[in-house]
Amino acid sequence: MSAIPSDIRERIIAAATTIYEDNRHEVFPTVDQVRRAARADMNTTSAVMREWRRQQLAKAAPTAIQVPEAVSRANSLALANLWQQAQELANEGLRAAQSAWDGERDELDSLRREISEAFEQQAKELTQLRDELESTKKAHQLALELQGRDLQVVTSERDKLRMELAALQVKYEALEQSQQDQKKQAATEVHRIAERLTKIEAERDEERKGASKAREETARLSGQLAAHQEQMAVIVARLGPSAVSAKGAKSPGSEGSDDVNES
Repeated sequence: MSAIPSDIRERIIAAATTIYEDNRHEVFPTVDQVRRAARADMNTTSAVMREWRRQQLAKAAPTAIQVPEAVSRANSLALANLWQQAQELANEGLRAAQSAWDGERDELDSLRREISEAFEQQAKELTQLRDELESTKKAHQLALELQGRDLQVVTSERDKLRMELAALQVKYEALEQSQQDQKKQAATEVHRIAERLTKIEAERDEERKGASKAREETARLSGQLAAHQEQMAVIVARLGPSAVSAKGAKSPGSEGSDDVNES
């Protein structure tokens, strides 16, 4: 017992004594109960409990066999009766010792069974804890795997969205460039049409000016023609009818020359 630390030994004895007193000294506490109460390991608890139970049995067993009062008063009896009483007392002490030894043996057997059961219970608890730990590890590993898969899915979706965004950006830039080109082309076309319209308006103005000149020239020529006609009428009137008939025999050119000369 010297290898067991004193504080652990005292803690185990205190736990056993407390449980024994709670049981009103009727039933010894089991090793497993003391181990749990003292929070000690199985080997140390079982070793201290063996010593503690021997002490409890030693306290309970009679330390000496007192001479009965009948023997004290047997002075007047015969030596045979005294010897018989002595034998009976010796046999009674032997039976008490045998009974104490049997009780201690039974107690030790019970202690061994309790220790075995406590070891089995502890083994079951360790197995249960090991199974729970293994289950927890598997659950944690599964959670990590699921988390990794979710992360891969999210990463894939993010990359896909980035690619779609990049494609939309390129498409937008192309559309914007196309719109700018169309705007430039439309502006150029508007400028060309404006220049053409200006040119057409200038040509129209020139045509209007030419038409006006033509009308003026026509009017001038019409005036000159009317003046010549008036002169011819005057000349014809001066010459009279004979001049008209003679004029028919001559050529118009010579007649005109003569008329001019006469005039």
